[in-house]
Amino acid sequence: MKSGLFLAHVRASTGGATSRANCHPFPSGRWSFMHNGQIGGFEKIRRPLENSLSDALFDQIEGTTDSELFFRVMLGEGLAQDPQGAVSRATGRVIEAAHRVGIDPSLKLTAAFSNGRALHAVRYATDDQAPTLYTAAFAKGVGRCIVSEPFDRDGRT
Repeated sequence: MKSGLFLAHVRASTGGATSRANCHPFPSGRWSFMHNGQIGGFEKIRRPLENSLSDALFDQIEGTTDSELFFRVMLGEGLAQDPQGAVSRATGRVIEAAHRVGIDPSLKLTAAFSNGRALHAVRYATDDQAPTLYTAAFAKGVGRCIVSEPFDRDGRT
């Protein structure tokens, strides 16, 4: 197998069962998405976020994770046309939903997503503790690797 771009993820659950339906990357058409982080108070804002989706996007949900739902919200916010704006608008939806149910917004987000041609990565937090994001060149300078955790114990990628 040969590919110019791929996503890989190791499931370490902060919520939701460890099952195939909850494993990243989550696909939709040409898009794939993976996330390291969590939406605080997810059990309280899940329904409002699900209700904000179109029927078509809601029907794509297979698992129970905050990660997959965040991806579907990004798709609903125009991911195909405006990846950066879609992430920003989806983040705003999570924060707004938390305010509406009376909880302090708590979002930790390190995500990578791709349409098969371009790779996007983002890190964000509602506090000053954004999850990590590292980049490194492959051997011989061919390609690049973007990861949310360092490859070695010293924190070097």
